[in-house]
Amino acid sequence: MGRERHETTRAKVPHGGGVWQDGLATWSRHSPFSSAQLHGRIEHDPWYRLFSSYIVTPIAGLCSSLIQLTSTDMMHVDLPGPRTGLATRLAAQDTSGWAVRMLCLKSLTQLISYFSKPLQQHMQRVMQASWEMYTSSLGLYQMHLVLGPSEGGLASEEAEGDLYGKMDLEGNTLDLESLLAQLFELLMALIGLPRYTKIIRPALPEMSYLVVSYMQMTASQATEWLENPAQYVADEEDNTFTVRVSGELLIDSLMQAFNLDAAGALVDAVERRTQEAAASQAAGQAGWWKLREAALLALGCCVASFPGGVGDGRGGGGRGQRQRATMAGLQSRLQLLVDEVLRADLQGPLINPLLVGRAMWLAARLQPILRPDQQGPLLAAAAAGLNSHLPSPVKIGACRVLASLAPRVPAEVLGPLADSLYGGLLALLTCSGEEALNLVLESMVPLVKADPTAAARALPALLTPLLQVWSRYVTDPLLAESSLEVLAVLARVPQCLGPLTQQVLPVVAKVVQQPRGQPDGLVEGCLDLLAMLVRPGKREVVAAVAANCCGPLLALLPGGPAADVDDDTGTLTHGAVELLVELVRAGGEDFLSWAAPSMNGAAIVSVQGATSSPSSASLSPMSTSPTGCHGAPASAASDAAIFSALLSTTLRMLDPAADEYRTCLAGDLAAALVHCLPSRAAVQPVLGELLEACCRKLAASNLSPLVGGLLAALGHMALVGGAGGWLEALGAMQMASQDAGAPTSGLQIVLPLLLERHSDVRGALATRVICLALLEMLQSRHPLLMAITVRGKRHDLNTGVRTRRQAAAAGGEQWMVVPAAVKMAAVVAELMADQRWLGEEEADGSEDDDDDGDDDLLTADVDEVDDDSDDDDDGEHLEEDDSMNGVGNDVTVARSGFDFNLTLSGKGINQLEQASIDAHINRSPMLPVHSALGSSYSNEYDCGLVHAQNQQKDPLMSMDILAHLVNALRPLQHQPDSAAFLTAALDLLPAKKQQQVLQLLAGSCDGSPEGAA
Repeated sequence: MGRERHETTRAKVPHGGGVWQDGLATWSRHSPFSSAQLHGRIEHDPWYRLFSSYIVTPIAGLCSSLIQLTSTDMMHVDLPGPRTGLATRLAAQDTSGWAVRMLCLKSLTQLISYFSKPLQQHMQRVMQASWEMYTSSLGLYQMHLVLGPSEGGLASEEAEGDLYGKMDLEGNTLDLESLLAQLFELLMALIGLPRYTKIIRPALPEMSYLVVSYMQMTASQATEWLENPAQYVADEEDNTFTVRVSGELLIDSLMQAFNLDAAGALVDAVERRTQEAAASQAAGQAGWWKLREAALLALGCCVASFPGGVGDGRGGGGRGQRQRATMAGLQSRLQLLVDEVLRADLQGPLINPLLVGRAMWLAARLQPILRPDQQGPLLAAAAAGLNSHLPSPVKIGACRVLASLAPRVPAEVLGPLADSLYGGLLALLTCSGEEALNLVLESMVPLVKADPTAAARALPALLTPLLQVWSRYVTDPLLAESSLEVLAVLARVPQCLGPLTQQVLPVVAKVVQQPRGQPDGLVEGCLDLLAMLVRPGKREVVAAVAANCCGPLLALLPGGPAADVDDDTGTLTHGAVELLVELVRAGGEDFLSWAAPSMNGAAIVSVQGATSSPSSASLSPMSTSPTGCHGAPASAASDAAIFSALLSTTLRMLDPAADEYRTCLAGDLAAALVHCLPSRAAVQPVLGELLEACCRKLAASNLSPLVGGLLAALGHMALVGGAGGWLEALGAMQMASQDAGAPTSGLQIVLPLLLERHSDVRGALATRVICLALLEMLQSRHPLLMAITVRGKRHDLNTGVRTRRQAAAAGGEQWMVVPAAVKMAAVVAELMADQRWLGEEEADGSEDDDDDGDDDLLTADVDEVDDDSDDDDDGEHLEEDDSMNGVGNDVTVARSGFDFNLTLSGKGINQLEQASIDAHINRSPMLPVHSALGSSYSNEYDCGLVHAQNQQKDPLMSMDILAHLVNALRPLQHQPDSAAFLTAALDLLPAKKQQQVLQLLAGSCDGSPEGAA
């Protein structure tokens, strides 16, 4: 009988079982036990039964499709063992059976996860046993782990006893906390089964009430978190294997399964527990605050799992109305709890730092539903906490409140507190460990954005410590990015950009000019910092960076004398190209003259690759200009040499043989040359060289960022040279066929790629360029567009979903073939429906200098800046030995005439977490405004950044692209000879997008496409 069952199971295994099939077949032939014998052994030997539960169950879970019949028979005999193992009450005096209980919990968790349906007859008794252990173990947990001797418990007395430090056979910790955490995993597995929600729902109030007590911090956690701030932050962020964290996960499971019912039960439980904590406080019990802290933690976890988020009241019909009413009631109760937190925890006498920190954490979580009258007191409490001498949990909670409330409170509330907030953050900046430091930096970003004027006032004291943090952690991906983000938002404040550049540029430029021998990651970090300075587009800053760094940047790129400094990842090349593109975009034609000081003999790259070739394509409407790089007059020789170096580097990066990852920004550089240096790059023969190089690189590339940049460059060339000339130039260009066949025209290779991969283009300006280029080609009605065919719509899916094997047997994917003009009209219609340029314009503000970016940061009143802000720290003097206490080699750069000594280190310093780290912070005074770089700023830091950006704003960014697209497609719809053409194009789009396009075209009849959209 046993052999027949195993043969039956094997017959049901699908093809491809592999080694498991062979193993089952071998076991079926040679096993000394039949199924009946194995069941008998399990029935009469409890230890064998337990062993089978722990060993066989995971195998059954992994191979459930192979041994389902046998495993199901085994489970009916095996399940009573683990179930009865949970029935006995836990006792601190006898821990000998805890290993068996742990095995029972793990076995039941896996059995329920894999075989919940076959175990339905046992499930009610499993739930009963689990519930008995859940309710009976709370007293033991609270007495032996939560409450210390001074609080009426035994936690610290038994820290070395039987409840701690034991290990099971697998080397895992076997103590009360790990045992209860495993119980919570079993409960979460039960809650996750939808068929048992009716059984669990009545127990929600009691389960929520108990889980709050289970979430109390242990005595060892309270001691460690007060003594070790880094561990406090790490445990707050990490899901460690503790009862406290398991309680948070259990709350999340309840919220996912029961939604607002669970939320109501948890809020009820929190209110009951806070009342109990208040009664314990009145009775003089020392550990009362732990229960209150756990209640606030549970409430925050509950809010984080609200359906749709706290404050969301979506829903329709009667059920939606009931849900909104329930949510409104919960929000009102939560606001009352915030009032109590303000009164009892944040505005009264200090009770416990951990409780105060949790109260601030909860306030940050509840930010979406705070009343206006609650925001101000909470922010004031955060400012007081930051400037106090209280332990780190209070300051960490204050940072969370600041990060949450600063972007949302009115200016009249934030303004009076801003200076105090900056003072507290500055103190934390100089004495925090890595974990807390990242939180401090994240809190600083919304504060700078919310009040740029206050940021300008705080800059003299803030700038040097902030730069020291960046230099210390330049190789740390998290802290380096966070510190750069703070510096970036400061750079967008006009009053801050000048002093920031004065202090950063001389030091960072020296590193870029001497890249060899620098610590790992330092040169890349300096390039990122320089790009951050250039991105706001302030002309004086752009000119200063170009004068110091253009030549060294070209030297770092392929073919340059310092190109070998980069590693295989190409990170250094990416950073150098990105900065070079930012400089070209921000400087325009003036960039060439600005860059002249940095182009010495060692830095100028050979221009041999920049000469024109007879095979270069030419755009027919364009003619060779005497101002091009090949025919520049003598008076412009230096500019011509600089442009030749740029062009030579660009062509080398566009070489199809060059590494695809290292040169993934080559298209962006080519697009910047054509768009921002039109007098030299947008004329012949340079334009033809760039066109041919981009086409050959595109044909050999597949990397999405590279393809997107190349397509953007080709779009710029089409707009500059005219769509007709662009199409004819590509039609005359001979390129190797992709299938190694006879040579073909560049248009036959490039046009299908353009129509297929236009979605790889990123950025508001690039997307607009592609839209206009395609539109101009379509309106040209060039015969080449009808002569070339491309892939249209896939029609082998009309029969329904097919497997890969079926598709391969039918000959692979099958596509319609349509003229390129039809596909181009479909792409234009799709872009019109998507309107990607509208969504990306604001998002890309920090990436493209053509975009507006964060205009709210650029409207600060310059007159509010104190004239003597540069002299605030004149009384302080630099010490000769004031440097970073680093590990590894420090890179100290000469002062270069500037009165400060910023030391860059590629390695992290010893992580000092006390205030003594101030001795290692270089508190140098701000640079005088009459310095070499600062002379152009006169007495104010603002140099008309808003006005400069408005002047440099690209006309493409203000063009109504949607109206252009609609007005171009509208005639096709209404003219008899083109209506069928447009219908064929729309047929290539999904039905939903077809409807969107038709609605836009219908709305355009009255001249209001925006209204139709």
